[in-house]
Order: sequence, then C-alpha cells, then structure tokens
Amino acid sequence: MQTRRVLMLLFGRIEYVDEVPSKLEGCIRQRYGTEMGQLTDLGFTLLFFQGQTFPIMRMLLIFPAIVLSVMFFNREVIGLYNRTRLIAGHAILASEDRTTYAQTLRLGVMFSTSFQSGLVLISCNYGYDNLTWKHYIRHAHRGQSIGSTWAEHQRSIKKLELEGNSVDRQMSFTKFVDMVG
Repeated sequence: MQTRRVLMLLFGRIEYVDEVPSKLEGCIRQRYGTEMGQLTDLGFTLLFFQGQTFPIMRMLLIFPAIVLSVMFFNREVIGLYNRTRLIAGHAILASEDRTTYAQTLRLGVMFSTSFQSGLVLISCNYGYDNLTWKHYIRHAHRGQSIGSTWAEHQRSIKKLELEGNSVDRQMSFTKFVDMVG
C-alpha cells in the first residue's frame, strides 16, 4: 500500500485503459510479436490491448523522467494519450481454458490467475524473488522460456485447486486491472 502511495506522489494518478490508439496498437504488435506468437502457439488468444497512463507534466520531476528514459531505452511501447498523458502499452492474452491472463512486458511475460477466494497467482519469466502475501503469490522463473514458465504456472494452479481454491474464470478488463493494478 505504501508503494502505491509513493508512485501516486511521483507519477500522479495512473489510469488503466483498454483502448489504446491504433498507432500504439501497431507498435505493441511489432514490439511483442515474438512473445505473442509463442503465447498463441500455447493456446492463448489476444483479449485486449492495455495501457497505463500518467500525466505528461510529471516528466518535469527527476525520478519519473529517469523511469521514462529507462523505459524508452528498454524499448517499452510509449506514446501520447489524449495530448496530456503518456501511455505505456501492452498486449493481454487469455489462456484457452479462460483461467489465465498473459501480459507481454519488456522484461518478459507475466501470467496471472485469479481464484474465487480472492487469491492471485502470478508467474513470470523474469525477476528473482518469489513472494507470498495473504492473497498474493508470485513465482519468478528468471531466464525460463515462456512455455516452461506457463507449465510451472499451470502446475501451481493445479496445486492450489487441490488445496480447495477454485479458479475464477470470469475474464474482463476490470478483473485484470484489479489483479495487477
């Protein structure tokens, strides 16, 4: 919760949007085409394009300007949104069984599954730390392929289901933002 407050102070209100400009959509397809192709081969389908927006005036502050520079040099897809906000765009795909979102990021791919109990399981093929909080489990599979990270995520889902956690199969933009936002 503290992290969210600090980000709000630095970047202003971060909004999630499910309609990105068509030019940005093309850039997302180009930038993440390989990852999207691998996910499609695993049975995922494109659900929507998602963007995180924040006020462009925040770039006058040092930390947001540094973050934006790092994003730019890492080939993050960034554009202008409504002439007053910057937007970072990503593709969001859904698994064939409608249990899991896959999000393409500059660092790799993140798989997110929500359970009816409110628990959220996240697996990604980047990062170092595995985290477990009351309603949040994150497994980092640094350096693994998208396919092997997906296989590990599916094993974790099955384990949680055996423990009595039912997967929430209702997928929507709002549900996605609630999980990762």
